[in-house]
Amino acid sequence: MGNNEDLPGSRMRRTTPRLRTTELWWPVSEESMAPYRLCRRFVLAMLSLLLASGAWAAKKQEYDPFKIPREQFRSSIKIVALRSPILPDGLSKPDEVSASFESLITAGLTSAGMGVVPAKEFDQLWKQGADSAGGLFDATTGKLDPAKLKDLRASVGRALKEKFNADAVLFPQFRIVKASFSGGRATWDGVKQSMTKGFWGAMAGGNTYGTIPAVSLIVFIDDDDGKDLFVNSGGLQVAVKLGGGGKFVDLPVDSLFTDPERNATAVSEALKGLAETPKAGD
Repeated sequence: MGNNEDLPGSRMRRTTPRLRTTELWWPVSEESMAPYRLCRRFVLAMLSLLLASGAWAAKKQEYDPFKIPREQFRSSIKIVALRSPILPDGLSKPDEVSASFESLITAGLTSAGMGVVPAKEFDQLWKQGADSAGGLFDATTGKLDPAKLKDLRASVGRALKEKFNADAVLFPQFRIVKASFSGGRATWDGVKQSMTKGFWGAMAGGNTYGTIPAVSLIVFIDDDDGKDLFVNSGGLQVAVKLGGGGKFVDLPVDSLFTDPERNATAVSEALKGLAETPKAGD
């Protein structure tokens, strides 16, 4: 399953699993993904570019998750409504995973001094609006209707403002990203984890480097118009591990969300900056 490339003058070798482009996203329904469709491709492309270029580690090019001035964000965003997280298909207990991450995100926002509107409120308003609009897909083409989506986002935002005085909505999403690894350790989105399995995996991983797929939690905090105010990510779990013979083994999807410490770390990294004192010049 892997590409192995010996490096001249070195005993290190590159080991990277082959991935199809379609494997970079989990299969989820178009209906559940609809709230995320506005202004997402550019932001995620820039986020991936920064990660790939090492900009997160370079002080002069450090990624700033705030899309408006930090002080403006802190002075204007006091109450945030949550949207239930988008989860991959195949989870045995999706409701438990969703509730766990909603609890962690709520705690993180509360510690940052923000009020939180439960995800069930957003989800209910979204469903009611989508039903009233006759769905979000064009009856002729079967494709998502951008105009309907935009109108629904605006109407749900107004309803949340009127009912709960919510200033913004937080959209959590799990995504497969690339993680760099060396010497058996993978590094991405603020975390480091072992990426080897068993004794022979550890032996094989000791002299290899490359990239592997890993899971990250990405959060978007948007205003009523769907404009991104804050976008950040936190590493959750490597999606594959290197076993004996230099072969990669996929981890079961359920195992990606079972470690409470890793779950908490992913949320903490994704919300990083919200409760921090801004540096001079921010």
